[in-house]
Amino acid sequence: MPIMMEKAHRGNPEFDAQFTAVVNQRKLGFHAQSLIVDQYGGAMDGSTFEKNAADQFAPKFWADIDRRAIAVRDNDKGRELLTDLMTLATPVDIGYTFKTYAMEGDIDDEVKISMDGQTPITYDHVDTTSAGDPIPIFQAGFGINWRKWLGHQNANMNTVADSQAAKLKIMFEAMVDYVLDGDKKIKEAGFAGQGIRNHRNTKKIDLTLSGIDLTSGSTSNDDILKFWNQDFAIHLDANYVAGKIDVVWISPEIERRMNVPFSNSQGFKGGTLKTYILEFGRVGEFKTTYKLKGNEFLAYERNRDAITPLVAQAVGTVPVERRSPRANFNFEIWGAMGLQIKADANGRGSVFYAAKLT
Repeated sequence: MPIMMEKAHRGNPEFDAQFTAVVNQRKLGFHAQSLIVDQYGGAMDGSTFEKNAADQFAPKFWADIDRRAIAVRDNDKGRELLTDLMTLATPVDIGYTFKTYAMEGDIDDEVKISMDGQTPITYDHVDTTSAGDPIPIFQAGFGINWRKWLGHQNANMNTVADSQAAKLKIMFEAMVDYVLDGDKKIKEAGFAGQGIRNHRNTKKIDLTLSGIDLTSGSTSNDDILKFWNQDFAIHLDANYVAGKIDVVWISPEIERRMNVPFSNSQGFKGGTLKTYILEFGRVGEFKTTYKLKGNEFLAYERNRDAITPLVAQAVGTVPVERRSPRANFNFEIWGAMGLQIKADANGRGSVFYAAKLT
């Protein structure tokens, strides 16, 4: 199945439609290949005929390609963030180039109190505004020269799979970069393509103003614990995030600093600094990503009303139509994905980004 169509999403009509679209593109590639053999088969020598008649588009071929592609996404370091966010994905029809959502506005806040219930009241309705985010298409391609295409299917499969794996690393890197920072070139219906670090609805925490370096050995364990237990909690409370926030993504430098044994000013205590933060602080779990560096972190509630990738087409690999026996065997990797971070009418949200911003 196409990448990013997680098992949990199977049966969803939108994701099923996306899967069908990829399957149909693969079927078109198979039929186009069959037409070449039917049309030109009599004019080909044995070697050329064998190469063009190779059943490179069989179901087993595509199943192996998809398995290897999923392994690339899940196992390659630095893209854990994308994998985590895809559990919150919202399927969108490919015809939509952006997705909006309603934000509640003002309504009369008067409540009348009386004994007879005859006091006149106001009958009005809420005024709503909307916000939205674009859904761009990501594309990459790879191919094999027609003369190098071997008639043996397994050899073809290995060549295609290796080429796909190399190009997918680049593709996923671009998608993670978009999730983090968006793209200045992307704008649709007045909505800018923004990522977690620069989205208008992300709650920013300036660690310069907080006066804390979460990576430094000169910052005491007490101060780091205080930041997570109190300073960070202030931002959670201001945005009505109850209890612990689900996940905080940190840089490797912050991870290393928190893995030291914990001993505070009152004496030695067992366990690491991270253990005490998780026990007493407002963090559900810490996860590390190599896409963050130094004194920065991001956090969010695992809730589609807070943050959601907008998937109009799950990433899949499809063949490019060949029109002649000497055309190269080319493949396209493509998908359509945006990122939506929501805030309510009062500007509150539960996606946070912290760094030295000033």
